Amino acid sequence: MSELKSILESLCAVEGVQGAFLIDENGRMVESVTQIPMDIDTIANLAHLSVTSGMAISDSLDKKALDQSYVEFKNSSLTLDLIKNNAILALLASSGSNLGRIRLELRKNKKSVENLMS
Repeated sequence: MSELKSILESLCAVEGVQGAFLIDENGRMVESVTQIPMDIDTIANLAHLSVTSGMAISDSLDKKALDQSYVEFKNSSLTLDLIKNNAILALLASSGSNLGRIRLELRKNKKSVENLMS
């Protein structure tokens, strides 16, 4: 098993996390681990569009660069963390999951994922 897949699996071990994804700067899925069946290519593309929109909003508001985006749904949420080369490390979690813990796990694993991308 690749080291990247191992990191994503450890992120999925966090209570409530249903999927962990690494998406490249063009919106293509690099690697994913999911607990439930889903269309990962569509998720990658739409997550990329969401981040691209967030970057445009940040630019228009004259804010600093976008670091993280969060999308909440009725029964789940998607946390999108921007990493080097405009790639996205994303976690899909069920509603009621500990968002603070999810953000902490993303921060803890960000450098490792970036190093593997080099």
